[in-house]
Amino acid sequence: MKKIRRYLAFMLILAMAFIMLPQVSFKTEAAAKPSVAKSATVFIGQIKNLSVKKNGFTVTSVKSVSSKRSVAQVKATKTKVSIYGLREGSTTVTTTIKAKKNGVTKSYKSKTTVTVPAMTAVVDDVTLKEGMTTMVWVDNAPDNATFRYESGNTDVVTVDSRGIVTGGSTVDSAIIKVWVTIPSNKFFLGDREIYLESESVTVAEVNNATVSTQDELNKALASGGTKKVTIQGTSSTKFTIPYSSNNAYANISLVVNAPNATVENFGRFNSIEIQSLSSNNSWTEKGESNYISVTGNTPVRVSVLTNLGALNFDSMINGSSTVELTNGTIKEININKNNNVNISTSGRSTLAKLSVGSASTVYLNAFGDSMVTNIDVQDLGGTVSIGTAGKARISDISVNRNTMGYTGIGTNLSVSTTDDSDVTYVNLNSAQAVATVKVRDNSRVKNVKITSDAVATISGNSAYETYVDLNSAGSRCKVVF
Repeated sequence: MKKIRRYLAFMLILAMAFIMLPQVSFKTEAAAKPSVAKSATVFIGQIKNLSVKKNGFTVTSVKSVSSKRSVAQVKATKTKVSIYGLREGSTTVTTTIKAKKNGVTKSYKSKTTVTVPAMTAVVDDVTLKEGMTTMVWVDNAPDNATFRYESGNTDVVTVDSRGIVTGGSTVDSAIIKVWVTIPSNKFFLGDREIYLESESVTVAEVNNATVSTQDELNKALASGGTKKVTIQGTSSTKFTIPYSSNNAYANISLVVNAPNATVENFGRFNSIEIQSLSSNNSWTEKGESNYISVTGNTPVRVSVLTNLGALNFDSMINGSSTVELTNGTIKEININKNNNVNISTSGRSTLAKLSVGSASTVYLNAFGDSMVTNIDVQDLGGTVSIGTAGKARISDISVNRNTMGYTGIGTNLSVSTTDDSDVTYVNLNSAQAVATVKVRDNSRVKNVKITSDAVATISGNSAYETYVDLNSAGSRCKVVF
């Protein structure tokens, strides 16, 4: 009896000890099976390849089927499942993978939910003004697609081959038609073309503004959609055009017809026309890459402190206009016939090209470290006087024969250099040209080339030589030293 009690007590202690032991869970993870991705997005006309994940198996065959073959079609190999999007919708692709491991071959099924999103023509900005632009593009298109665009109404909007849409002169709405071409592939033999239409693009009425005060100018520039702003009036007003970080004036044409006003400009416009301004400090340019045309008949003073695309003197002016270029750049100054213009360049400024029309009087003085790249003079009367000082440089001065058939009317060209300035070429290509070249101090005029019967007088006290090229000179050419 005592033995039985001892045995029972021992078993009870053993059971209690087992209960107090930490519980350990033994769970066997299921081995990974061969499979493909569970979901995929495929564009219309796109082929997307999904890799077959072997997971340690040897794949012997793969077959795939789409539940909606009108939405997407599939083809499979041992390494990948290729899905081709046909039209908007969703489908389930079931892939059967036959694979072997440890000498045992089994079939495994893998399901992929495939989404084919709609292909749409999208316009960035559906409201335009005349002359304003936006972009049409195709969302959810394959990378190898090409596009052809057409306006639903060319009076309202036009569209180019890049998809840039421009507002027209008619206030109305129009769609953009888009043809998407998808190249031939293993699913679809021959090019496939898909037709799309964008949402309507509306051209709104253009607002032109005429202003005479600074407050009116500020409101006109900030209104949005204004195509033309005219500053007009007779008061002695100083107008300041503020800088726009988002290029808000790019579609605005600015016209200035204010004979007693002055303008300081920090903005960039589609175009700038100066009809009249005060002759004293008329226009101060601090914007970027503007194109300015002077069309009135009264003189103006233009000061350029930044970069100017072009400055054109288009009309005959009664008096002398002035251009001052200081530490800036002007790509081109065009002076039409019968104009009087005084030009100065200083600091580290650059005048890339100066074109002088017939019968014009132009004085150019280059100072400091400024540079003038090209001066082109049409020889039909007039006077062009060029002076250099400091370390200023002029690359090329050319007087070209007139193309109007006149004879006996020549241009008087005067070139005077001082200090350490430098002129590389003086080219006299016209029989009527008369040139006076004076070289002083440490300055240089490196080359004078005569290709006609022009007359040239060269003098000065510079220690540097001037090379005179007469190889193409006419028989009546005359050079005086």
